[in-house]
Amino acid sequence: MVRMWESRAPGAHLTWCAGINQGDEECRTVATHLGLLVAETGDNYVAGVNAAAERLAPGVDVLIVVSDDFVPPNNWAKALESVIKPLQPIIYYKSDFAVHVNDGCGDLATLPILSAARYRRFKYVCHPSYQSLFSDTEFTMRAKLDGVLIDARHILFEHMHPVNRKRPADEVDAQHASQVRWDEGKIIYNHRLAIGFSPDHNPTDVPPTHLENYIASIQTTRDDVCLKATVDSLFDGGVRNFMFNMPKHHWDGTIVPASDHAQVVAVAEYLVNCGAWHCRCAADSLATVYWPEMSRGMLETNYRNYCLQRLRKLGFKHQLIVDGDEIFMPGALAAVDYNVRVFEPDSAALRGVPVLGLPAVAVEGATDRITCYMGATDIWRDVRSPHKPVLDIQHLGVLHLSGVRRTREEIVAKMRKSGHYDDADYRFDEWISDVLPVLRPGMKNVHMYRDGALWPLSRELNEREWAAIPAELKPLMWGGQ
Repeated sequence: MVRMWESRAPGAHLTWCAGINQGDEECRTVATHLGLLVAETGDNYVAGVNAAAERLAPGVDVLIVVSDDFVPPNNWAKALESVIKPLQPIIYYKSDFAVHVNDGCGDLATLPILSAARYRRFKYVCHPSYQSLFSDTEFTMRAKLDGVLIDARHILFEHMHPVNRKRPADEVDAQHASQVRWDEGKIIYNHRLAIGFSPDHNPTDVPPTHLENYIASIQTTRDDVCLKATVDSLFDGGVRNFMFNMPKHHWDGTIVPASDHAQVVAVAEYLVNCGAWHCRCAADSLATVYWPEMSRGMLETNYRNYCLQRLRKLGFKHQLIVDGDEIFMPGALAAVDYNVRVFEPDSAALRGVPVLGLPAVAVEGATDRITCYMGATDIWRDVRSPHKPVLDIQHLGVLHLSGVRRTREEIVAKMRKSGHYDDADYRFDEWISDVLPVLRPGMKNVHMYRDGALWPLSRELNEREWAAIPAELKPLMWGGQ
């Protein structure tokens, strides 16, 4: 196998290292006879790969995880160089990149190829929590998230694997592809996807690429009613960077079930498959932003500031502030971007249309201004109100399904867990008992704020708003039953 790879890469400088099980003298003898370096390790694929990479990384430019059932094409080294160099700086080996060749496995890079710079950043090729299965899934997905995966699937490295029906499975295949490892790998993968596949030594890692673009900072605990529609509206508007901020407790102190966070993770995975550049989920304890006797509103404010500063520390200067029940109308994000470029505001707000009840009605003439953009300097003063003056963009841009859920019981639960529920200026219980059960088009003063007619008149959604509602949500709207 070693000689075949060498013979098909004339002129290439290759250094080999074999990751072998500790104490396997037979493998050591063969590797030594072939002139290979040796790294002894545990008894699984990932441990062997990482041990060999650690031994090689200081003296090489590109790492290739070679297994004995891969067949490289002729002149494979030049073929790889031809796809790497045009997309990287002149000293390309100092760049962070991975390469996805055609190995017969479709969307998975089962032949990991990466720059030594990428290895040095993570300090592993495959995350050490895996044994074998799903390690290549994370390798591929993380490179996609970082925007550094070079698509070279026109270059065939034939994988003579049982999955590709190239040979029968043997005892080694049975061990590495066992049902136990599949189940364990899937659990590990889902957990690590939820935390953005972060390296253990840098839990908030985001690479320094695409930082000139916006990132959508989405606060949510679950897919309450329209999270997929929310991210679709952002993606359709050109956003490619996403951060899901998931508190582990509701503002009333109750624990958010893991199954709720799993709904958010599923939406994040959907975004990755759509082509998002960066997509992270952070499940955050509120312990560091809470102290006794704090109001819910102050707790939410502190958490929003924590999320704001986290992304700033990672280099993001333009944040779109989004809740999981907001749908951006076509053209809204272009309006935000235009105003940001022209006026360079600390923060900016779009006009919003509140949508309430079940079946849901819209509000005509609402005074709502939804702060949807924060720059690099301001912080939150009160929940979603910044300290500094906000640029008011005169554009009706956001459908806010703030009072809509799949059942009325869910609406009530949402209201009672709200960050404003203990605020004396709000009359949630009165709204729940007197307004929600009879809410319909044509009602006046359907707001829940104590003073002022903030929501003066309820109505049906107009044609433009109706077009922005996905088909699966229309049965929840007035006139959609």
